[in-house]
Amino acid sequence: MAQRANYWSCSKFAKWISIRFGARPKMDSGTSEEWAEWRKDVRKNHPVVFWFTEEFLDDAQNFIWWPYDKVCDARFYLFNRYVSKTHYIKTGLEAGEYHSIDNRLLHGMFTELVDFIEVEKAYHHCVFSDEKRAQYKLPWWRGGWRWLRWGIWRCPQAGLDYLEWESSLKFDDEWMDKSDPRYGSLTPQALAAMEQKRLYDWWKNIRPNRPDPYDESGWSDFCERRRAAQAGEDDEPWSMIFNDKTDEERAESKRLMDVLNDIEKRYDDEDEAMMVALIKIREHLWT
Repeated sequence: MAQRANYWSCSKFAKWISIRFGARPKMDSGTSEEWAEWRKDVRKNHPVVFWFTEEFLDDAQNFIWWPYDKVCDARFYLFNRYVSKTHYIKTGLEAGEYHSIDNRLLHGMFTELVDFIEVEKAYHHCVFSDEKRAQYKLPWWRGGWRWLRWGIWRCPQAGLDYLEWESSLKFDDEWMDKSDPRYGSLTPQALAAMEQKRLYDWWKNIRPNRPDPYDESGWSDFCERRRAAQAGEDDEPWSMIFNDKTDEERAESKRLMDVLNDIEKRYDDEDEAMMVALIKIREHLWT
């Protein structure tokens, strides 16, 4: 079935037909269990009404709107193919440089997370509210008539504010009875939003500001001291650094390299843990 803003099976006419012939009208919203119970009730007790409102009206709409649907399909294909380019993962890495696959995987995953929050989440935070459109300055070419929505609009703050709203969602009367032990607790959507914020902050703010392993380990200072001490003895910088003259120098060099390797291992482990955390919430990355 085509994705539509309005379905004839959900129209006022369909609801009037249900009421007119004594069937239970379609709900405006409900849980999956409530919808299953509604379908079972109407299909069993008013099969003709169910067929007309749920099947015939949808089939009729699909037939009449077929030309329009095909034009929409072409529009979405062109947008996905040439604008949003959702058929491949963007890495944000510098073009023309060699990047190993482990680095491409890391940057690809988190570049997509950033785009998801700053582009998709941001857009959904604004598009349904005139007040938010003005607050975040949603441009006309992104929030106007949908046939003109061809650009990519980015707003980190709008995306983060949307996550902040999601993070506050709790099971309430719309979800369940107060006797349910889950009542008042955070929903899976809220928990996933909190994790998205954590991963986003790590990638944007924490990881880029990690101390350089060579500086933190003391290896950079060691190399500078060796260069200064051996200046003029050799024209090759790396020979100056690694041509240890004494046992003390060799011991210091080994100790600093061990510290450097430990720091790089800690960073690699952190990157891997964050990649795993992102994979675990992948099913929640939709708008």
